[in-house]
Amino acid sequence: WAYGYYAMAVYGVIAIILALIFIKNRPEDIGELPDGEVAEGDAQSTASAPAKPSRVYKNNESVTLKQALRRPAFYLIVLALSAGFYAFSNNAGCAVAHFTTQGFDPAMIAAGVSVLGICMMAGVFLVGIISDFVEPLRLIGFLGIFAALALFIAAFFNQDWTIFVYYALVGLTFGGISNLVPTAIANFWGRDHFPKILGTAMMIGGFVTSWAGTIGGAIFEATGAYTNAFILGAVIIIICALCGIFIKIPKAEKTQ
Repeated sequence: WAYGYYAMAVYGVIAIILALIFIKNRPEDIGELPDGEVAEGDAQSTASAPAKPSRVYKNNESVTLKQALRRPAFYLIVLALSAGFYAFSNNAGCAVAHFTTQGFDPAMIAAGVSVLGICMMAGVFLVGIISDFVEPLRLIGFLGIFAALALFIAAFFNQDWTIFVYYALVGLTFGGISNLVPTAIANFWGRDHFPKILGTAMMIGGFVTSWAGTIGGAIFEATGAYTNAFILGAVIIIICALCGIFIKIPKAEKTQ
């Protein structure tokens, strides 16, 4: 395993070099303006082209953090995003130990973790494409259902394909949900107080779901297996996902 860490260190150095060369920190660095501002030369052409109506709800009002905290929708959104957080936390705390106790070869488990990383990137890319056409909160809910399916598969199946299907589903769903959370919160509460609302929502969701590994460990000590931890996790994820599916979202036609 030491050579794996050497490879990670090399990749890290390469990533730093690429970031220093290609990543820009300001819109001005690539000839653009922030927050939808329009250059003088483009003002006339922009004004003459009417904006297309959004296919998803985007709140144009300024909702403060205090106002959001007083609304039940805030906590439903926190529960919805917790579907992905719980799946990933449970995966980090229990999955390798679970598959090891089931007798899977360590090399196969390591390959499954690699599939997880690849599918996370695929989830970010694919979900980013469709989030302008399908309500992000609805997408979070449906992705949560797939995450629950992954946990059920890990709990009830012990074939060679189990590891790869499990890690692929967890990667796709967590990558997609992590991409959708900022979009969903910005769309629902507006942009003006977005950082505070996003940070608070992720702090609450992260704290609540970070106990998944601890719960799984306690179940293992009591039963000698992680199976019930995956079943419990799947049930929790389904409950959270339903919040994203059934939360009331204003109609997109009311936005500009």
